[in-house]
Amino acid sequence: MSFVETQLEQARIGIELDDEGFAPVERSVVKTSLWGRVWCGVGSVPGFLFRYASWVGMLAVLAAVPVVNLYVLGVLIEVQGRVAKSKKWLIELPGIRVASQLGTIAIWAWVWLVPIRILASYARDAHLISPGSIADVRLETGLVVVQAMIAVHLLMALMAGGRTWNFLNPVVNVWRITRHVRQGTLWGRWDATLSAMQGDLQPGRYFVLGLKGLLGAAVWLVPPTVLFAAAQKPEGGAFLVMLIGGTLLSLVLTWLPGLQTLFAREHRWRDYFRLREAREMLARRPALWTIGMLLFFALGLPLYLFKIITPPADAMWLVTLIYIATVLPTKFIVGWLVRVSAEGARTPWYWRLPWYVVQTSICLFFVFLIFFTQNIAEDGKLALFKQHLFVLPF
Repeated sequence: MSFVETQLEQARIGIELDDEGFAPVERSVVKTSLWGRVWCGVGSVPGFLFRYASWVGMLAVLAAVPVVNLYVLGVLIEVQGRVAKSKKWLIELPGIRVASQLGTIAIWAWVWLVPIRILASYARDAHLISPGSIADVRLETGLVVVQAMIAVHLLMALMAGGRTWNFLNPVVNVWRITRHVRQGTLWGRWDATLSAMQGDLQPGRYFVLGLKGLLGAAVWLVPPTVLFAAAQKPEGGAFLVMLIGGTLLSLVLTWLPGLQTLFAREHRWRDYFRLREAREMLARRPALWTIGMLLFFALGLPLYLFKIITPPADAMWLVTLIYIATVLPTKFIVGWLVRVSAEGARTPWYWRLPWYVVQTSICLFFVFLIFFTQNIAEDGKLALFKQHLFVLPF
C-alpha cells in the first residue's frame, strides 16, 4: 500500500491527521506505583525544607535593615493574598528561587572557608610561639596562597552558575568560563541571571505593597492605640479614656486580619475599608474564625519578650528570624480563613453570638496583655504601637 493510500485509509476509518497529514503517534504514559510516588515525595522533602529555610533566613536578614524591611512586609502580605486566592497550601513563595540559590552559595562559601580558619589558627600559634621562624614564615605564606586560591575558586564558581556542582569542580568552572569568554556570552548570561533574580524578587512591587500595607494598618491601629496609651495612671477620667481605647482596639483587632487579607488579595488600598465584607466573613464561619484568632494572637505573643531590650543592630537579625518564623504561619491561617469564608450563607444569629463573645474575649485578653508591655519594653508606651502581627516589629 502506497503512502497516499495509507493516508486515505486512515482518514476513512476515522483517524485524525495532524497539520502535515500524518497520523498522531500514541505516547505511552508511565504510571508510577503508590510506593514510587511516596518515595518521590519523601525524597523531595529535604530540598523543600532547604528552600524554605533559605527563604526565611533571607527575609530575616532583610527585615533587620531599616526601610528595606518594608519589602519584607510586602512579601508577607503577598503570601497572605496568594493563600487567600489559591486552593492549595503549597503556594509559590515570592523570591524563593533566589533565596535557595543564596542559601547554596552561603553554605558552600562557609565550607570552603573552613580550611582558611584552620590554617589561620596554626599560623597564629606559630607566630606566638616563635615569631620570625621558618615555620612562622611558611605558614603565613601558605595562608596567603590558600586564601587567594579559595577566593579565585569561589569567584569562578559564582561566575559559572553558583550551584553545588560549581563549588565542587574548579576545573570544569575554568573550562566553562573560558568557553563563554571565547563565545562572548559571559556578560549576557550574567545580565540574564540578574534579570531573572529581579523578576523573582520584584523589589519595587513588594516595597510599595509593604508601604501601602503599613499605612492601611496604621489607619486602623493608631487612633485607638493613642487613646489606649494616653493615660499616665489608670485612674479618673484618664482611666475611662484608656478603657475606651482598649475596647476600640479589641474591635479593630477582630476585623483587621480579614481586612488586611482582602487588601493582600487584590492589592487595592480601599480594601482596607471593606468592613462590611470582613464582618460577613466572620458571620459565615464564626467557629473557624474563633479558632484562627486564638492561633493568630498566640503566635504573636513570643516576640513581645524581645522588646524588653532592643538588640544591637548586628544582632537584630536573630529577632527578625523569630518574627518571620512566628508571623508567617499567621499569614497562612488568615489567608485560608478568608478563602473558605469568601462565599456561603450567614449562619444563624444564635450560632454566631457565642462565637462573637469568644472572639471579643480573645481580643480583649490580648489587649490586656500588651498593655503591660509598656512597663517592660525599652521603648515604653511606643511599644503599644508596634503591632508586629500587622506591621513591622521595630
